[in-house]
Amino acid sequence: MISFIIPAYNAEKTIENTIRSILNQEQADLTYEIIVINDGSTDQTDFMMQTWKENSKIKYFVKENTGVADTRNEGVQKATGEYIIFVDSDDYIAPSLLKDIEPYIKQNIELIKWNPVFVDENQNELSRKKGIAFGKVTGEQGFNLLFGNDNFLDCLWNYAIKKEIMLAFPKRSLS
Repeated sequence: MISFIIPAYNAEKTIENTIRSILNQEQADLTYEIIVINDGSTDQTDFMMQTWKENSKIKYFVKENTGVADTRNEGVQKATGEYIIFVDSDDYIAPSLLKDIEPYIKQNIELIKWNPVFVDENQNELSRKKGIAFGKVTGEQGFNLLFGNDNFLDCLWNYAIKKEIMLAFPKRSLS
């Protein structure tokens, strides 16, 4: 199973499109859940999420605002999936994502990376990131290939990560 984790803070304008993009996946043999954690929103995010409460794929939680790192950690704790995919509350997921990563999940790959496509609110392509291509490698080799050479540390939303290798995000980190 895949656990999509969506930290949501003041996401009333975007959360619905994000959820729909995950629910509208092309046919794949992978099961998934969507975990939305409202990080103390002060807008109508909670109201928007009430329309999804009947959907069995969606788990919704509300917590005090403690920041995105803490919210992602809570999502990982609540996840029942073998793999974690982080999705920001204003992201869209390509309809073929689960079908595209299915072969790698069946091979038990621990970290699966894809190249993001940046789109506007109408899903018109703005730019396409080029990534580093490599085959099946160990986690250490993959990290070493990506570190300093890729946007590996800049974003989380273009990876499926095996839950068992997840580390907690540092809380309230500043640089």
